[in-house]
Amino acid sequence: MKKAQHSYELPQRDFINLNIDLNIHGVGGNDSWGARTMDKYTIDGNQAYKYGFILEYDAE
Repeated sequence: MKKAQHSYELPQRDFINLNIDLNIHGVGGNDSWGARTMDKYTIDGNQAYKYGFILEYDAE
């Protein structure tokens, strides 16, 4: 499948796919050469995280 570069190139669908992420690892290191993310911007992968949300839809 060809990758779309613009939203108008996406196929029309009869559903909505929503991805909600709790955490991200960080924005990267101090340089563009593969440095690790600084500790203050990382998450602990051994800790349990929880969150919740409510989605409402009004067809009117």
